[in-house]
Amino acid sequence: MATVSKNFRVKNGLVVEGTLATVNGNNILTAGNTTDDITEGASNLFFSDERVQDAVNSLISAGTHGNISIDYNDEANSLSFTVDQGLIPDTDTLSEGATNLYFTEERAQDAFAALLSGGTQTNISVTYDDENGTVSFVAENGVADSTTDDLSEGATNLYFTDQRALDATNAAYDAAGSAATAESNANTYTDGRETAITSAYQSYADTAEADAISTAAADATSKANTAESNANSYTDTEIAALIGGAPDLLNTLDEIAAAIADDENFSTTVVSDIAQGLTDAKAYTDTRETAITTAYQSYADTAETDAISTAAADATSKANTAESNANTYTDGEISTLDTSLKAYADTAEADAISTASADATSKANTAESNANTFTTNSIDALDTDDIEEGASNLYFTDTRAKVSAADLLTNATQTNISITGDENGLTISAENGVADSDTDDLAEGSTNLYFTDQRAVDALEAVTPVFTEVDVNSVALQVASTVSVATQNTTGTVYSFDSGTYTSAKFIVKADTGTHTEVSEVLVTLDSSLNVAITEYAIVNTGGSLMDVTAVMNGTDVELQATVVNDATTVSATGTLIV
Repeated sequence: MATVSKNFRVKNGLVVEGTLATVNGNNILTAGNTTDDITEGASNLFFSDERVQDAVNSLISAGTHGNISIDYNDEANSLSFTVDQGLIPDTDTLSEGATNLYFTEERAQDAFAALLSGGTQTNISVTYDDENGTVSFVAENGVADSTTDDLSEGATNLYFTDQRALDATNAAYDAAGSAATAESNANTYTDGRETAITSAYQSYADTAEADAISTAAADATSKANTAESNANSYTDTEIAALIGGAPDLLNTLDEIAAAIADDENFSTTVVSDIAQGLTDAKAYTDTRETAITTAYQSYADTAETDAISTAAADATSKANTAESNANTYTDGEISTLDTSLKAYADTAEADAISTASADATSKANTAESNANTFTTNSIDALDTDDIEEGASNLYFTDTRAKVSAADLLTNATQTNISITGDENGLTISAENGVADSDTDDLAEGSTNLYFTDQRAVDALEAVTPVFTEVDVNSVALQVASTVSVATQNTTGTVYSFDSGTYTSAKFIVKADTGTHTEVSEVLVTLDSSLNVAITEYAIVNTGGSLMDVTAVMNGTDVELQATVVNDATTVSATGTLIV
């Protein structure tokens, strides 16, 4: 093929058969060309469904979403709008249901009071003041339905017994007749003891009352503060978790539902609207492309007819002008055509993109608004009964309150009270008689009376006392004894005493045969070698001598003996031992 390196002039028209011409390596566009014949540049991109879909996805994904997640499937050309589950704004925006009730201190107190009041209570009363929100535990003072009969004897307040009365009276009994002095001393001692006991019990009661009030107040304050702190922390945590960082305009179900136009099929509606938008955009582009092609074809046909007619009529006159202007005209036309086509293509592309973007933006904004509205309305329509309970923030129930209260009580420090059981029932028992107490901690009953010296003296004076021994000021010991000797001329030991304790004695000894009696007075004394000296005097009898009295050593004991004259003789002795 020859290469012509000079200008090429056509004098009588130029007809090119074919669809492609190349100038300086660039294809020349003709009136019959369309945008399909133009190579796409880097900036002005041709319209395509894929590009519109990508642009719409980018626009929507870059937007602000409240409680909605958007997923674009590029391969399937689909969008998914999902209202996030569980992102409820907070419990303050939810109406309380009939089952999952919100926690309140009143409800907790009522459940706790029901647990306590329904429990088994022994020796204790439990009272709940609903108005003031307080619970009172009162153990019976000394166990109100008990007396001293139910309590073990302590070390100080001893129970009264005849023997104790007799033993105690020994110290106060005056064989010489100083009963009045003993009684006075006993009364003085009793009055002093009564005053001391009354003062001690009053002090003990005041201290116990103050300690109980202080301990109960401190414990109640601590538990109240802990309960309030836990409730505030729980509420703050629940609200923060429920809001989940949602913006103010989309942190309620009503706002989210309103944003999606209360459309429960929002995602389907949005996808359908976008698909329709894409269909409309493609139809518009196809129509425009057909109109452009038709216009250019008509323009080309008209231009060709006019050119032929003009050339034939004016061929001679225009030949030279045509030849001289051919190159200029061709270059200008090509340049103008190229510029026009590019401008048209750019405008068409820009219009298509702008229309599609505006349509997609409008539909996306509408979709987002509808989604927000739907989510908001859906959330506002919920209450706690519609939300499944989590693993940590549990709903309030009477059972849970009872479980917590039962655990609190059974693990508490318990003094004189035992608490056992669970949420199904508690057993609260004050110790019977207060197990770690004794008679010193209990009021006197009507049967088991506490011992006092005065009571001992009163009991002794009310009867004729029978003493075996009476200790007189630790110097002398009043004693008495009786022995029966069955056979005559037999010796019986009437009384014996330890020579290490007493060294002298005075006895009145009586023998009684049932018919006659004999009484004598005997003095006995010892030396350091335990030699016994005895004298008997003032002997009187009703029918002759009935006995012979003597004293002998038997080991370290001194024995007062009587040898009887008759069978069946009773020998009695009473006397005073002297240290």
